[in-house]
Amino acid sequence: MRNKQSYLTSELSSIPGNPGVYLLVDVDLNILYVGKAKNLHRRVSSYFVSKHNNVKTKELVALVHRIQIMIAPSDRDAWLMELMLIQKHRPKYNIRLKDDKSYPYLWLDSKHNFPSFMIIRKKRKTGKHFGPYPHVNAARRIYDFIQKYLKIRNCTPSVYSNRSRPCMQYQIKRCTAPCVGFVSREDYATQIHQALRVLQGQDTKVREDLIDKMEKESAAQEFEKALEYRDLIEDLSQISSSSVSSTQERDCDVIAVAKNQGLIAIHHLMIRKSKVDDAASFIQVLPDISEYDSIDSIIAEYLINQIRHGVFSRHLLINAPREFRHVLKMLIDKLYPNQYELIGKFNAEQKKWMNISRVNAESALHQQSLSLSMKNLQMKYLRAFTQCQEDIYSACIDVSHFQGEAMKASFVVFKNTAPLKSRYRQLSIKKVTSSHDVAAINEATETFIKGWLKDFPSLHVLIIDGGVAQLSSAYQQVSQSCLTVHRLMAISKGVTRKREDETLLEIKSGEVFPLSMESELKILFDYVRDESHRFAVRSHRHRLGQSRSYSSLLTIKGLGVNRARLLLHTFGTLRALSLASVEDIALIKGVSVDMAENILKMLRDDG
Repeated sequence: MRNKQSYLTSELSSIPGNPGVYLLVDVDLNILYVGKAKNLHRRVSSYFVSKHNNVKTKELVALVHRIQIMIAPSDRDAWLMELMLIQKHRPKYNIRLKDDKSYPYLWLDSKHNFPSFMIIRKKRKTGKHFGPYPHVNAARRIYDFIQKYLKIRNCTPSVYSNRSRPCMQYQIKRCTAPCVGFVSREDYATQIHQALRVLQGQDTKVREDLIDKMEKESAAQEFEKALEYRDLIEDLSQISSSSVSSTQERDCDVIAVAKNQGLIAIHHLMIRKSKVDDAASFIQVLPDISEYDSIDSIIAEYLINQIRHGVFSRHLLINAPREFRHVLKMLIDKLYPNQYELIGKFNAEQKKWMNISRVNAESALHQQSLSLSMKNLQMKYLRAFTQCQEDIYSACIDVSHFQGEAMKASFVVFKNTAPLKSRYRQLSIKKVTSSHDVAAINEATETFIKGWLKDFPSLHVLIIDGGVAQLSSAYQQVSQSCLTVHRLMAISKGVTRKREDETLLEIKSGEVFPLSMESELKILFDYVRDESHRFAVRSHRHRLGQSRSYSSLLTIKGLGVNRARLLLHTFGTLRALSLASVEDIALIKGVSVDMAENILKMLRDDG
């Protein structure tokens, strides 16, 4: 790495004071960071002549090997150049959006004689696409309505072609069972036509039909059925404007931005046919390096990301300063010429929409700020509790069983206030044959300590889920080991097993005594303990699911436990097995063609 003094004496002194863009480059010529400046000399020099308190800025400066500059005619041009370069190179130290995701579509498999709808994330070459939707909940609302009222099938082509009797969807009146010929192709086509009208916002006929049926059921005093139709009408009202993006002037997307120190919130309000169609909030926590970062680049990246996925209509309303709005317009036009209009002056209706979006952005920012404030308080009290100023590791050991059997221990670890899932572990208790929690805690603690000592000589907080006996049992193992545990404590549920009646215990030198702490820290430790419960329950459910899978397969004559396990190991789940062909199943050792046919018949008939 080059000596930083060389920057001061050569490169820095030659950088002009013009507006422009600078690129910080590493030894391998990778662009680390792109920034803009009104005065390039002053901004770039500040990296190397100032002392930096935050870690990321120090890390960035240490990696810089070269500085590239691009002089711009004006501040506005520098702004645009910065945004374009960030979009092109996506440098490591520029802020990245956390939600750079694909957006959901509703897809109609139109090639099939009896088409079905699916929620997908990537466009397919065939069929019809509706969307994209800014949030998967919007797609699911429409999908559920199509299932509940129009009774469109939702099975895969493979399942459809292998049905011999109607499935559960038919039984609960969410499918007309075309797989077994219970509906003609013409009648099913009518169902699809109605679904398409709903998706395209042409739902008047569907609504009238629902109202007519509701009134008939009400007149016949079939009030439960009438209520069902009323609920469907309400569902239709919520989704009635959910359709493919239009270019009409009454279709627009409203973007409001709220920001404070360390946080930015962007709220997207989707307006279709002059109605609020959907909404979503995006929160970005700014890293330490944000003192040199441009929040404007976050807003630009968010907009480009949405445009890239086809979420926006033609008209974009944004509460941004006029100068920045012009820069955004130039950026978008360079990438998508003359396809989008940015509106900064609003009429009365648009002002109402912008106000809704702005209030929601500020609310999301407030909620996130409260969350960060809580974490900061928890971190403050955690440092005082452990007397540690470095990263703090807390672990919880929980022992559980299912109906007195299958004893398991779960270990969860938190780094500071966040789960460290790479350190989560599960253990089958082998030395204890009955549901003896105290002995099981002893075995679990011994195993946990052995694993932890491979990477760490100490642990700041160890939480035991239990009372005095369990805590003492864990202490026995800790005291016999080389592991240094700063605070060994337990959370005891008490007789009522309610959170407000829980007792905190701590053990030192073999003596157990009550423990008190700030409520914010208790909330954190409750979270750690609850996470260990969740992790343990998931394990038992998985085991129970496997057991039930084995039980289903074992009803097949000639199929034993070992072959059942081999089938599930090969195909993963019963559903995946049911979708396989006879030939694929017969490839499994010990499974004949006849047995494969019996397996598929049993699975598909029970589906």
